[in-house]
Amino acid sequence: MIESRQLLYFLAVARAKNFSRAAEALEISQPPLSRQIKSLEDRLDTTLFYRSSQGVELTSAGEFLAEQAPALINEMRDLERDVHAIGSGRAGVLRLGFVGTATFQLMPKLLVEIKDRLPNIEVRVSGEKLTPELENLLLKRKIDAAILRPPVSSHEIVLESFGIDDFSLAVGPHHPLLKIDGPVPFSLLAEHTIVAFQEGSAAEQITRRAANRAGFNLQIAQHAPETSTVLALVASGIGVAIVPRGSIPEPMGVLRMLDLSDGPKIGLSMAWLKDNRSPILRRLLPMIKVAALESRKAKMP
Repeated sequence: MIESRQLLYFLAVARAKNFSRAAEALEISQPPLSRQIKSLEDRLDTTLFYRSSQGVELTSAGEFLAEQAPALINEMRDLERDVHAIGSGRAGVLRLGFVGTATFQLMPKLLVEIKDRLPNIEVRVSGEKLTPELENLLLKRKIDAAILRPPVSSHEIVLESFGIDDFSLAVGPHHPLLKIDGPVPFSLLAEHTIVAFQEGSAAEQITRRAANRAGFNLQIAQHAPETSTVLALVASGIGVAIVPRGSIPEPMGVLRMLDLSDGPKIGLSMAWLKDNRSPILRRLLPMIKVAALESRKAKMP
């Protein structure tokens, strides 16, 4: 393997046309310089210099190497820099998955945060997924980390919580619940049809259990897998939707968002595999916390 140091020494000798002057320019003694040049010639199995008492001259092979060596040295330096950047988590590829209820508010803010702090990271995004889908993508190593709503079933996945969201109520522009002054009591939802997230999703399970504890069953008119579809169905008048506050897109169009009283809460976590030691992940969690804080500030009245 040719070393960049050998190429630097070779170029110094080629320019000085003399081992002594080259050693002086490199601030080393001549014997180690001569050994490095000899090692380089042995490695390439060719003579690079014609040696005489007056100095040295490049052979044809030496002339070719002298033309190519500067570019090779630069490539080696770039390689060292890039490897160090990836090893320190400042460069590389990050594959991120987002649960649907974190796609509209948190995802854009997080991507801006990553771009500002780690401009050499290429982020590949999978959005509007359900927690079970994201868990499966993690286990298959198709994504590096996920922003999801716990819980997860696999013990191979690490969760780091960074927020708890209240639920809000999405209603159409003329819905009778708009006449209520103040937060809507959760128990009133027993009287209204619901557009729910897909069965098995964290949001659907939490709201269904909350209704059961309150003594009623949700009257579900339609399930939908994506937040955007849930809200579109609400806009069409099919029912109202109980959605995590952090999931609400801007602008809302014809929809109106109402606060709920005595409603459930839902967590938001970063998830990754236990054996994933990527340095990028160590840098990611603080940025998620900043983005989550900014997302919540945007929702404050």
